[in-house]
Amino acid sequence: MAFTEFQRTVCRLIARQRIESGVSYIAGGVALNTLTGSPRMSQDIDIFHDVRESVVTSWNADRETLGKAGFVVRPLRERDTFVEAIVSTTTESSFMKALFVERGPRFGPSDSGLFGLPDGQRVERSCPPRWK
Repeated sequence: MAFTEFQRTVCRLIARQRIESGVSYIAGGVALNTLTGSPRMSQDIDIFHDVRESVVTSWNADRETLGKAGFVVRPLRERDTFVEAIVSTTTESSFMKALFVERGPRFGPSDSGLFGLPDGQRVERSCPPRWK
C-alpha cells in the first residue's frame, strides 16, 4: 500500500474535480508507489496541474469539497502556482501539495479513479521535443 486509508479517502473525495477538469492529477510518491506496488508509504499527496490558472481554481474546489466532508484544511503556503496545506481530522492528517508543472510525460495507474483519471484509464503522453 503506497498510501494510508486517510490519504485514499482524501484522493477519492477530490478525484471527481480532477476528472471533470482534465488539467490536474495526483502524481508523485502516492501515484508512483501505487503503480509499482511499492510498500513505501508516501508522506504527502502531490497534485500536478497542466494549466497555471487551474492551481487556484482546483485548490478552492478541493478545499470546499474537503471542508464539506468534515476535514480541516489548513493552508501553509498559497501562491498562484503552488499551494501547500495540511488536511486533517481529529485523529489523522496528511500534507498536500498542489503545483503547476509544464506538460510532460504522464503515467496513470490502472486504479486511476483515485488519481483523477477515469477508472481503468492509463495515460501516457510523449515528451515535448526539448525533453528528448
